Amino acid sequence: MEIDHINPVSCGGKKEWKNLQLLHRHCHDVKTATDGSQKSRNDKRETH
Repeated sequence: MEIDHINPVSCGGKKEWKNLQLLHRHCHDVKTATDGSQKSRNDKRETH
């Protein structure tokens, strides 16, 4: 199980308990690939 931001922080979601949920790793990967947060995460990696 992994902790997921329901509304990604990179898309305006808040760092609050009510914005967190547990997801299976595969489900988290699928959600991340489709919610726009992966692009932001990759952009941040490239700038370091």
